[in-house]
Amino acid sequence: PAAPPMIPQITDDGWHKITFGVGEYEGEVVGGMPHGYGRTSWKTGVSYHGNLKQQEFDGHGHLFRENGDRYEGEWKNHKPIRGILTQEGTRYAVTYDGTKKFSDGAVPLTKEPAEPEVISENSRFTCVAVSRGNKLNPVFKGDYSHCKSVDGKLAFCNPIRANLPLKNSKDIEGKIAVCWRGSCTFGKKVRYCQEAGAIAILILGGDNLEKYTQVFQIHEGDPRDDNDVFEEWETIKPVTTKVPTVYALGRHEPLIRHGAFVRLRFFPGAPGTPDEWLLGCVLIHPQTIHRDLTKEEGDQLLSDFLNSRKQERKTEQEELKAKLTCEKGDKPPEMEGREWAGPLGSMLDVDLHQIETFLGLQEGVLEPRQELLDVWEGWVQGHVHSMTCAEVPLPFHLDAQALHKSASTPPADKAQTA
Repeated sequence: PAAPPMIPQITDDGWHKITFGVGEYEGEVVGGMPHGYGRTSWKTGVSYHGNLKQQEFDGHGHLFRENGDRYEGEWKNHKPIRGILTQEGTRYAVTYDGTKKFSDGAVPLTKEPAEPEVISENSRFTCVAVSRGNKLNPVFKGDYSHCKSVDGKLAFCNPIRANLPLKNSKDIEGKIAVCWRGSCTFGKKVRYCQEAGAIAILILGGDNLEKYTQVFQIHEGDPRDDNDVFEEWETIKPVTTKVPTVYALGRHEPLIRHGAFVRLRFFPGAPGTPDEWLLGCVLIHPQTIHRDLTKEEGDQLLSDFLNSRKQERKTEQEELKAKLTCEKGDKPPEMEGREWAGPLGSMLDVDLHQIETFLGLQEGVLEPRQELLDVWEGWVQGHVHSMTCAEVPLPFHLDAQALHKSASTPPADKAQTA
């Protein structure tokens, strides 16, 4: 996106809100041009929140792109240098050569998966509940029936001001939607966030010098009564507020991280709160922010778990069946005609791979268990008439050569070899 233009009509330095041909700028102005910290929003859906130097991105900044990608990091002369690029929910550590803007096709020199973001300290910030109301009713009385405590993850809206149907409904569903003030009424933001499945809505102010001076209100009913503006293709629907909606000051933006788990709480009648106000607070605990699984990934994870549990249950049933069989005095199929092996007991469940490793045999040589029984049978037959199996040492006492020969000799010769 192009940098916000010079504003020659502004002669006093400070924080200003300016509308220009293709967007809006709200931030610091020095010498008639954006300089310092500010937020710019273009009609294309792109937004930049960060530092500027003589109207160009310079320093640390956060770019929200129209396709939902985000870049947060260092800039120089309107060009990305290094930072974190988030694409389809995945974070990448990237570097650029600093010669191109995103609009000129800048591509990363390096791009590697980034470590999950970590919040190391407890933090919190105050907010105020946004009341339900009707613009046609001149009598104001705070209605906060929709504002209940809620816990959930934060998710940035796309577009970031939620002034159009959200493009990232799958990211917003079940989350606390985060959007910025401006470009439309609160009622329109609430409608689109609710339609995307948000469980709560956090609206951030654009003025870092702002203080809480008024109760904000969602005008329910016909949005045309609220003088809202719609594109020709937008469907006009009545507004009904169903989820908690709060307003927070723009200076709290650094604490708001996409994907962070937070607790939203309300304090009716809090000391010092003006009449008809409802004070709220967002609590953020130390955490590691992991990306959400896609539906396909979630389905695969669940399928893998169920299949694993199915196999575990099958094994448990087989073990139980074997135990009951032994208690009844019945013989497992492989024990038929091999009463001599009874005293070996649980040794039939020995880890064959462990034996192979110990004896230096190739993996799989002693598989399946039937083959190991054959080895033991050949060995025992030479002793069964002189002593009981219980008194005969187990095959581990045999030379490694004996087992190795039995594993490499045709079955007919096994007894003779042993």
